[in-house]
Amino acid sequence: MEYNTADLKQLNYGRNISRDLGGPKLNYALYGIIDRNKPVTSYYLVPSKSFTLNFTFKDIFTKKVILSLLKLTSLLGGFGAKTTNGFGGFEIVGPREEIVFVKKLPKDVNLEKRIDETLAEVEQALRDFVKHKKIANNTPLQNVLILLDEPKKELLDFPNLCVDAFVVVNTEITANSIPDVFVKLFDISKNSQGLPVGWYKALKYYLRKGTKDGSDCVKELKTVLLKPKMLKTKRLEIPPALLGLPLQYYFPETGITAKFEPYIDNSDSGNNVGRKQSSIRFTVLKNDNNQYIVYGILLKSNISAVLSDQYYKLRFTAKKRENTLIDKESAYVTSDWNELVQAIQDFKKMYFSSGGDNNASN
Repeated sequence: MEYNTADLKQLNYGRNISRDLGGPKLNYALYGIIDRNKPVTSYYLVPSKSFTLNFTFKDIFTKKVILSLLKLTSLLGGFGAKTTNGFGGFEIVGPREEIVFVKKLPKDVNLEKRIDETLAEVEQALRDFVKHKKIANNTPLQNVLILLDEPKKELLDFPNLCVDAFVVVNTEITANSIPDVFVKLFDISKNSQGLPVGWYKALKYYLRKGTKDGSDCVKELKTVLLKPKMLKTKRLEIPPALLGLPLQYYFPETGITAKFEPYIDNSDSGNNVGRKQSSIRFTVLKNDNNQYIVYGILLKSNISAVLSDQYYKLRFTAKKRENTLIDKESAYVTSDWNELVQAIQDFKKMYFSSGGDNNASN
């Protein structure tokens, strides 16, 4: 990898990146890379600057596979929730002998079409690669690479781009700069109706009230934390949500931290399936006017290995400082994919009818 060191900016405890991208209003969005407790000296590449990746390929078939996958990563690469490792995206401006793959979306082209075209290129490159290897080695590659003509019916345990496994969500956001993109997505200010201004923050707030009885799941959680014995008779429900797991809430007024982790089974072995990425990612492109536009990619995947009555079961623990209040109880999150998609569509109508990010107040 090659880059100009003059294009790097030092990241001290992560604080200056929050300031550069819009100030403390974005601390929530940048959680995990800001306000670190111990000194960490690292650097990030300033937006719009370039870097070079050098590859050596054994044959043209391998090259086409790698290049097509890089195009797909460029198109959909961006940023996700706190549990997504990495932060940022890139645009391909080479190799010199190839057509440049620019992250620009003309007005008459939708992102779904662009994704389908790029996926088709990846699949064809993989098929050519497999065919070449079969001829060269005279042996089948079933144990190395399997291409499915028909997607599996069951829900895979990881986000993927199979048929009917993802939905493109147009946030309708346009911005003139990267800091403006972050502010319009993640601003925690409230509008005149008391709702978060940032698109993503407003969506999270909207989904909190997607329980069966219309109650606010975070307020319900607060009640349970103050009266843990309620779990003996009350089922703690989390509505269709954009969850990255483990899910953690901290309530400064009580000093209580609640944590939700996915089960691996019903045993008391203490095992869980670890971290799960959020089901939504954001990709930033440019339109014909050279403005930034933002799309959400909603990815369908399991969030837990245990399914009960169309709810995924989560392990629920809570502590008040060092004291355990709730130890390995159960909570449930709605598993209905169509319900989540519909909820986001309903949110979009509500958000823009209320003025979106134009009704900010102090």
